[in-house]
Amino acid sequence: MNSPVTTTIFILVAIAVVFLIIRRQEASGRSMLDAWAKDEGILLVSAKRCGFWRGPFWLADQGKAVFRIAVTDKESGTLRQGWACCGTFITSGMEVKVVVKWDS
Repeated sequence: MNSPVTTTIFILVAIAVVFLIIRRQEASGRSMLDAWAKDEGILLVSAKRCGFWRGPFWLADQGKAVFRIAVTDKESGTLRQGWACCGTFITSGMEVKVVVKWDS
């Protein structure tokens, strides 16, 4: 029987599950970004997770984490800003990677 209490509990559990999925995706994306920055020899100054506005990655599916990033080159000290999309890409053989598009 569908009582108001059962419905409320179901809704609260569903919200909690969605919240946990989003947090896990953000943590995974952030760790991918940190590894990418280390591999590229740059310092990740800031990384802000994008929700609705996903910049040049507006077509990226919701399984990918998109960040607005700022980095500094460790050698030259040059500051660059751009967008980073972290996740699994079918076009590259299901490779898990970070794709970056820099601002002009």
